[in-house]
Amino acid sequence: MMLFRKAYFPKPEESRMRGANDLQAARRIFYEEKSRVLRRLMHNRLHWMNRYINPNQHSGVELGCGIGVTKEFIHAKSLLLTDCVESPWLDVANVDAMCTPFANDEFDFVICMNMIHHLSSPMRFFQEMRRILKLGGMLLVQEAHASLLLRLALRIMRKEGYSFEVDVFDPDVV
Repeated sequence: MMLFRKAYFPKPEESRMRGANDLQAARRIFYEEKSRVLRRLMHNRLHWMNRYINPNQHSGVELGCGIGVTKEFIHAKSLLLTDCVESPWLDVANVDAMCTPFANDEFDFVICMNMIHHLSSPMRFFQEMRRILKLGGMLLVQEAHASLLLRLALRIMRKEGYSFEVDVFDPDVV
């Protein structure tokens, strides 16, 4: 099993996933194919967050929203969709999750799904979340667990890499 403990970094062009990194195509597939399975998966991934959001009072932001379908599943008075790129469905584009353009104490909640592992300094991200969240605000996180099965799938699909050699909790390490 040492094979799956070693760092692994595939090249983007090696990916076996259809439309990998093409957010426009992924969004089009979501809306045009109307897959019940995909909608159910997204519902299951997001629905638990609604228990922590008061739809009449809470305002929030999703950082790294990808294809931007969260508003279909999250019930909030206000939810901004952001990402580090530009896409037509974003409310705010080009947002660095470790240094956002938002005011101190601006949000009741922040959503981040499967994006923290892409950051160069997760601790800077958590410090930024403390800054933009109101006192008592919630950081709602859905993040992949690097299980043996996931690591095997990542290698087969050649989608993303991983490394266990970095201390992600050290704020001085990139």
